[in-house]
Amino acid sequence: MIGFPQGGRKMYNIVIFGKKGCAKCKILKKRIAKVLEDEKYSAYLCTEKDITLDNDLVDLCNAECINPQQIPAFYVETEGKPIVRTSHFSQIELSCLYGVYTNYSTTGTILEEDIRNILDQVLALKLGNEKMKKDP
Repeated sequence: MIGFPQGGRKMYNIVIFGKKGCAKCKILKKRIAKVLEDEKYSAYLCTEKDITLDNDLVDLCNAECINPQQIPAFYVETEGKPIVRTSHFSQIELSCLYGVYTNYSTTGTILEEDIRNILDQVLALKLGNEKMKKDP
């Protein structure tokens, strides 16, 4: 088991989808654990989901935006719900999770800089919402 932050209530939860014995999943978990050592990310905790287990596979399916062929993957949630960004176009709305899945056409691993990028984007959302509350 990787040393993820535990205990206490955190604002955000990183949900990692992987499977037992997966070398790339282990790399992702280590990289996320390393990133979470930074005080900047103290608002995050981490949950692991093993897609070979029925309950965790259902969670993967409920996420809807994660391609099961591109595991390992993760997304960020708050209060048990995925954080979603929505783009509006002329006649459609496109929703995406704040997360990353593995691109096997390149390195086949999720880089530490990509993890930080997603976590920073989520933190910026919170700062933006707090600023909007203060500004009339």
